[in-house]
This record gives sequence, C-alpha cells and structure tokens, in this order.
Amino acid sequence: MTGRGAEGAAASAEAAAAGVERGGAQRRRAGRRDEVWSYDFVFDQTADGRPLKVLPVVDEYTRECLALVVGRSLTAADVVETLAGIIGERGV
Repeated sequence: MTGRGAEGAAASAEAAAAGVERGGAQRRRAGRRDEVWSYDFVFDQTADGRPLKVLPVVDEYTRECLALVVGRSLTAADVVETLAGIIGERGV
C-alpha cells in the first residue's frame, strides 16, 4: 500500500467509485449518446515482429465502437482526422 495505510487506500477507493481522479479532477460520466467518447492507443505486433498500432474510439454511453484505426504508424494528425470524421458523420 505504498505509504498510505489502510485509511488512505479506503479513501482512494471511495474517490475512484465517486469518479474523482488523482488531483481532484471530476471524471465525466456519459448521460446520453455522443456526450463522452474515449480513445487510446493499443500496441501489438505481427508474427514477424513488426509493430501495429490500433486506435479504438468508443462512445462511453452506448459502448459503440465509433472507429477502429489500425496502422504501422499513427500520428496526432491521424487522431485529429479520425475524430473529425466521426464528428462529421454524427453531426455533433
């Protein structure tokens, strides 16, 4: 428990359950479709060892996969282009 003790760990668990991140930021919960999207990079490699990068974009309310972009190299410009395409398609 890295120096926090049982009380500190319990308080952290309560804060996490309430949606509070470290530093006191409030995590935003989706209340309807297209209100909150999440994305992240997932890394893998092919059988011959070459890298693969995957960018999934998910609607947090419906859990719908809005985009799944796969490439050897994905840049910030690729992320912006993907998000702009989703915004254009969904009209948000």
